[in-house]
Amino acid sequence: MNVLFHKNRFPFAHSQQQWAIDCHFHSRYSDGSAKIEEILEKAKKKNIGVATTDHNEIRGALEAYHNTLGVPVIPGIEVSCKGMIHLLLYFFDIADLKDFFDHYIAPYRRIDPNASLKKMTALKIAKLAKQYHCVVVLAHPYSATHRGIESYIKRQRNANFFAYIDAIEILNGTINAKRNLKAFELAKRFRKGVVGGSDGHTITSLGHVLTITQANTVEEFLDNVKRGDIKIMGKKANMYQRYKMAGIIFYKHINASTSKHRKEIFTTLGLYTVFQRLSIPILFLAGALAYKKIRGKKEHHHS
Repeated sequence: MNVLFHKNRFPFAHSQQQWAIDCHFHSRYSDGSAKIEEILEKAKKKNIGVATTDHNEIRGALEAYHNTLGVPVIPGIEVSCKGMIHLLLYFFDIADLKDFFDHYIAPYRRIDPNASLKKMTALKIAKLAKQYHCVVVLAHPYSATHRGIESYIKRQRNANFFAYIDAIEILNGTINAKRNLKAFELAKRFRKGVVGGSDGHTITSLGHVLTITQANTVEEFLDNVKRGDIKIMGKKANMYQRYKMAGIIFYKHINASTSKHRKEIFTTLGLYTVFQRLSIPILFLAGALAYKKIRGKKEHHHS
C-alpha cells in the first residue's frame, strides 16, 4: 500500500481501469448538506467515484448507485454502533446492502437516525455484516469524538472483534495527521487493509481523500481493498470546511433529537469546554447557527 498525505490535483489523471474513490461521504439523507445529484455531478467533473456512506441510512447510496452519469459508486453505509464505534460497510451487491439495512439497521434506529443504534454493538454489526459479501471497515478509530477503540477491544467479550474487520480507515479528511497515523499503526498491528475518505459533509470536501486502485468493477475495487493493493492520497479539510461541517452535523442532530438527547449533546459540549478547548463548542454552535440561517433563506427563496 502507499499513503500520500498531500492534496489531490484535479481532474484526476488515471487510466480507464483505475478507480479513485472517496470512500466516506455523507449526503443530506443523514448529517450532510449535499444532494445526491450534486455529489454525482462533482464526482463526474473530478473524474472520481464515491461511496455515499450515510449514518444508518441507505437512500443516498441507492440513489447514487443507479446514476446514469457513469460515476463509479461503491454501495455503502456508516453504522453508528452502540458505544460510539463507527463501522463503514461496503457491499459487493446493492441488493445485499438493502437487505442488511432492512433487517439489522432500520429496526434499531433512534428518533435521531444519525445517533448510535439501539442494542447493536460494533462486534454484533460486524458479525452480521460478514454473513453477506461485504467489506467491514473500522472508521476513524482515533477521532476526537470517537476514541474508545482501545478500551473496546480490551474488554473480554470483544476479544475477537478484529477477526470480523477487513480494513481500517487510516486517512480521514476531518482529523489531524497524528490521529490518522495512530489508525495506520492499528492497521499494521492487526494486519488489516486500509481505506481513506474525506468524511465530507459538504460538497466542497468531496474527493479530498481518495482510495485508488486498478479496478473496473465494484468487486475488483473491494477485493483490492481487502488485499491492501491500493494507494491512498489526500489531506484533511481546512478550518473553513470543518467549520461548515461542524455546523451542519450539530444542527441536524439537534433538529432530529429528543429533549433527553439534546441534554446529552450539550453536556458533551460542556465537557469539551472544561477539559479540552473552548474553540470546539464555539465551532459547533456558531456553525449550526450559520447553517440554520442559510437554510432558512434557501427555504424562503423556494417558497
